[in-house]
Amino acid sequence: MNLKIALLFCLIIISIPTTAQEGCSKYYNLQEGADFQYDNYGKNGNKEGSIHYKVHNVSHRDKDTEAWMKITYKDTKGKEYLSSDYNINCIDNVVEIDYESMISSETLKQYKGKKMDISGSDIVLPNDLSIGQKLEDASVTMTMDVGGTKMNFQIDLINRSVEKKDATTTPAGSFDCYVIYGERVTKKMMQQTFPSRLWLAEGIGMIKQETYDKGGNLMNRMVLTDYSN
Repeated sequence: MNLKIALLFCLIIISIPTTAQEGCSKYYNLQEGADFQYDNYGKNGNKEGSIHYKVHNVSHRDKDTEAWMKITYKDTKGKEYLSSDYNINCIDNVVEIDYESMISSETLKQYKGKKMDISGSDIVLPNDLSIGQKLEDASVTMTMDVGGTKMNFQIDLINRSVEKKDATTTPAGSFDCYVIYGERVTKKMMQQTFPSRLWLAEGIGMIKQETYDKGGNLMNRMVLTDYSN
């Protein structure tokens, strides 16, 4: 598995593109057809591809909403090489993202046909954010039967908090954002920790995402380039 692709996929799952939704989430657009485009850059600042999000198959019950989100990855030549589909729930003005969404398609593809048991706790983001606010941890564990041997793969999202407010500009425009800090701990053969920051704007959603190595050096950056509702 390509570690960079897996990390990118998992990190951006917690920052799905969004637009305000009356009666549900300020940050997550659960309206069918909502569409967002991002460019992805490596540590050297070189573009490594683009990412397309689209909402589909939306259902409503009272004030609660369930929607399915598709993510499509393209290389620098515009060729699609990876996609994934998962559900998002908005319940009592809190968004819950299926914990299985933290597992990258690359990982699932690698172990296709193998027996898997998956468990975990969902990623949660409330409507009301404030500086210093602590956010809940999330996790997913996948146990696979590989040639008669049990293999475990675990991802924990920890130390999530609203760090500050910040103004940022991308090709899609200028936005006032909350910056959410978090740490992703991956456990497979060995444990690794990857800090990240997410720039989140009310009425739009994810504007920018940065991922760092353990020394604080930038590994990956993703920025919003275009969107439509």
